[in-house]
Amino acid sequence: MRRFVFTAALSAALACLSLPLRAANLSAKVPFDFYVDKTALPAGEYNLEIGQRGLMVVRNALGKGAAITITLAAERADSNTQGLLVFHKIGDEYFLNQVWAPHSSEGCELRQSRREKEAYARASRTTVASVPARHE
Repeated sequence: MRRFVFTAALSAALACLSLPLRAANLSAKVPFDFYVDKTALPAGEYNLEIGQRGLMVVRNALGKGAAITITLAAERADSNTQGLLVFHKIGDEYFLNQVWAPHSSEGCELRQSRREKEAYARASRTTVASVPARHE
């Protein structure tokens, strides 16, 4: 019964999401360890697959880790800009926050994980870091 309720809730949540990036495959070289939701990923080359309903899969190109998360649609004013992965740096930890495709005003945003919220609560300093992303 719990499995059915979880599946139904997940299906409903996915159906309610708007369409970030209209499905995209991106890649980027991330020079630092980071988190996607609660999954820790090592520095390296990553492939990102963003589905039409906001489901995003982040895979290390060398098979050293992967994460799956649900994203929310986001927009930026200028579509003539480069693709980016935007991270929140809280203390010494990096958290993936936004993904922007090259030459598009559409992107996606990740929700704050429990770990990120806890890091904010104890942090004395936070910054934003970005990494260029390209179409695969």
